[in-house]
Amino acid sequence: MNNDSTNTTETATASTDLTTGIDYGESAGEGSTAGLDFERSDMLVPNLIICQSATPFCKKSDPKHIEGVYEGMILNTSTEQFWDAANTPMRIVPCHFETVYEEQTPKTSSDDRGKYQATHDKKSVIVRSAKRENGQLCIENGNVLIKKCVHFVMILHGDGQNDFEPAVLQFKSTNINASKKLCSKIAGFVIDYKGGKVKPATYDQIYKIKTKVEKNDKGSWYVLDIIPYINGKGDEPTIWAELVVKKKLHLAGESFRISVKDGTAVAAQDDGSPQDAGNADEVFDDGSYKKDGRIYDKNGKELF
Repeated sequence: MNNDSTNTTETATASTDLTTGIDYGESAGEGSTAGLDFERSDMLVPNLIICQSATPFCKKSDPKHIEGVYEGMILNTSTEQFWDAANTPMRIVPCHFETVYEEQTPKTSSDDRGKYQATHDKKSVIVRSAKRENGQLCIENGNVLIKKCVHFVMILHGDGQNDFEPAVLQFKSTNINASKKLCSKIAGFVIDYKGGKVKPATYDQIYKIKTKVEKNDKGSWYVLDIIPYINGKGDEPTIWAELVVKKKLHLAGESFRISVKDGTAVAAQDDGSPQDAGNADEVFDDGSYKKDGRIYDKNGKELF
């Protein structure tokens, strides 16, 4: 069995006879896709980043340096809490997922990442009309679109299910594969429940994540990886997820999902700040702004 597969739903069946107060079949109509598509918001959710050698928080010479933070760690950019995820796995509950596209100016050199301009929904006219040129998605104004997969999660502290907090993991470029792998495992997770097979909602599933090194001829960097709870041997299945059994965590995850869908939770940027107006033509009192003939809300979401 290939534990690194991102294209199959080979997650093992889990069984439960626990009296938890949770009806796992309640959201079974949506199946494992419950929590895999939702809107954006205006309540800032702390962002988790994977620290790299060039990350300002890791560099002692940088004003943003945080003592004790090194490459390979996962950092909450809002609270400055960090985890040594390269050596000790973290546990997360995936509550929601969405794919968006960041618009940025073209790179002018190897050191230029391009300047952020706006965020577009995957179904927007701008994204649907983009054309691929030289390996990039390009739009009419000359800017490029970068695909980003956004996972709203609950981070679990300690070994139990009583201490947790919301956060967001945002994947792009080299980390896209980790997002695909997580989605694959979520889609394949089923339990034996009340005499049948049920796919619990995402917020009733707990996964382990860690960071690992990847290399090519240009250097090395850290990426996120999803790791199993139990590696199957022979005919034994590989167990990728743990079931949420605490009703407090179940309700918190469900509420978090609703908050995102209803527009009361939004992901912070990589530096812990919300999207800004950049070089806006006009900024309005509520924080929304006009740029290049288009109107965006204060978080960079295109309105019209």
